[in-house]
Amino acid sequence: MKKNLSPILTGVACLLVVICLFQISNLNQRINTLENNLASQVSQVRNEVTGISSNINASLEEQASLLADSSWEYGDADYDARTVELVCSVSPKEYSSETAASILVGDTEHPMTLSNGAFTAHVSIPLFEETRVAKVMFREGDVSRTELLDWYLSPRYDYLLNVYADLSGSATGSPKDGVYHYQRSGVINIDVASKETTGVKSITLVEVMDGKELGRTNIPLDNTAFFENYQGENGARPEPARPVTQAVNSDPVGPFYYELERDYEIPYGSTWMLYIELEDSHGLVYRSIIDRQEISASGEPTDDAYWFGLEASIYDADGNVLYEPDEDLYR
Repeated sequence: MKKNLSPILTGVACLLVVICLFQISNLNQRINTLENNLASQVSQVRNEVTGISSNINASLEEQASLLADSSWEYGDADYDARTVELVCSVSPKEYSSETAASILVGDTEHPMTLSNGAFTAHVSIPLFEETRVAKVMFREGDVSRTELLDWYLSPRYDYLLNVYADLSGSATGSPKDGVYHYQRSGVINIDVASKETTGVKSITLVEVMDGKELGRTNIPLDNTAFFENYQGENGARPEPARPVTQAVNSDPVGPFYYELERDYEIPYGSTWMLYIELEDSHGLVYRSIIDRQEISASGEPTDDAYWFGLEASIYDADGNVLYEPDEDLYR
């Protein structure tokens, strides 16, 4: 009996050890869960404390504000005058029939008129420039009060096309006998973001050498020829991305595609450029560079590709610059 007792006790001990291990594991899991819950609660308390501070500051600012409400919206655009109507509205918390209000738009102070508890002003602002509405002023006799607004407005993005173009594919080049032989193939992609009142009248591919135009090629606006004829290096045909959509005036707004496969000869010391020129429904012209090669006197490309991804410049029908992107933002 004693001989059998020892194995039994050993088995019981092993079972107890296994049970203890399971209990320890369960305790560790519960401790980890409690620690995670505690950390979550601490984080929540911190966020609430931070929120209290922010809410207090917001409440204090609201209480200190002279205004119960303020807003702005765009009106009609005058494409010939290159301006947009801006409608500003402010509702002061306190006012009387003797209260006069004016608003500072750019560097000019404009009077506001009172109607149904709100002072409003209709101001013409430049279509192609950013405009700051700095503050609104209230005057009653010799008493003057000011409320900062700091509105920054860029109406160009609401009324004009936003055009980006790029040229994918391959490029090779080799210098020989004073000429840099440049082979370029790929797909021109012209992406156009538009408000529904503005569409695309035409797109032209333009080649320029040292500022002198060498050639122009019309790019179709329906993409039909591209998707019927284009075939990649692996033999695959692309699926149409987005269909060409129509603006209210029936002019399309893209996207547009065009296959390019050409050889160019660039003399040493010259700058060659390829860009697309897009005319919109209002006769404005958008110019977007898709390739540029500056060849040194020894036949080496020296261009730093600053133009890559650059937003399109905008010109009027006579070639006058209306908008140019800040190149430093893209370097």
